[in-house]
Amino acid sequence: MNRSDLERARAAAPVTGMSLNDLVHRRDHKERRRRLSALAVVAALVALTVGGAYAVLDENGRAAPAAPGETQSQPWTMPAGLAIPPGSYAYVHSVVYGDVEAYDLQVWFSPTDGSGRVREAGTTSDQPVDSQAPGHQVPYVNDHDYGVGAMTGGHEPNMDALGDLSTDPAVLVRQLVQRSRTGGASPAPAPTPAGLADSTKQLALVVGVLLHRPNTTPELKAALSQVLANLDGVTTNDVAADPTGRPAWSVALETRVDAVTWWFDPQSDQPLAKRVATGQFTFITIYEASGVVNGTHNTDVSPSFMPSTTEAP
Repeated sequence: MNRSDLERARAAAPVTGMSLNDLVHRRDHKERRRRLSALAVVAALVALTVGGAYAVLDENGRAAPAAPGETQSQPWTMPAGLAIPPGSYAYVHSVVYGDVEAYDLQVWFSPTDGSGRVREAGTTSDQPVDSQAPGHQVPYVNDHDYGVGAMTGGHEPNMDALGDLSTDPAVLVRQLVQRSRTGGASPAPAPTPAGLADSTKQLALVVGVLLHRPNTTPELKAALSQVLANLDGVTTNDVAADPTGRPAWSVALETRVDAVTWWFDPQSDQPLAKRVATGQFTFITIYEASGVVNGTHNTDVSPSFMPSTTEAP
């Protein structure tokens, strides 16, 4: 992403008093947020109660028939071409930036054998996230190769296997509830969310984290986009543009504590961008590239699952 791309994204969510040159990465704070995100996924899964949150499903997990006088939308189908061929990798390049941090993330993941690579580059600081004093900043690069099974073995946060999750949204939402129950894959105490109905808030949190996980397949991301879009209380826009100007459809939800908007590619249903505004802080994730590559050091995607930011108007 070049500076003009960032300026366009920034214009969609201005940060008072900050410039792009002021965006510094607070390493310690980010690590704390990462650990909390992993715990939040587990915790949110426990409390999922689909009920009114996923209003389009009946008690058997199927799309409910339309009431008299209502028009039922066309059923969703998985976009073609999202499967990763054996021996190839799903590649995703994203940039995360906001009031007090900015980092670049590249992920290579093989759904075939659970291997891959994660490379993160940013800037550390010795000041806390809410400090007004400038910190000592040191660029860093964390680059790690994962052997067979390492990205699905559950030995690191957000690296447990997701292969049991369905790519049928109606089935997937039920699985997210089932795996959270006592004896399921992720039992944990339930959180106390604010704002929207508890089930909507919790499920949106789970979907949002899974969409950014390094071992989530493109097909599962597409299904998760539909779970998110069908939550009760969210606002969808079928004709939109992401913060860099790429064609998109969007999902937005607001609570008493934050406002979140996701943008998705109209052809592949892959995430293009995410904006979170909470209090005085705004964070934006831009997905610059997504597609198939033939190795963990290759970034030349073919096929590509989304337009690059350089193709934006």
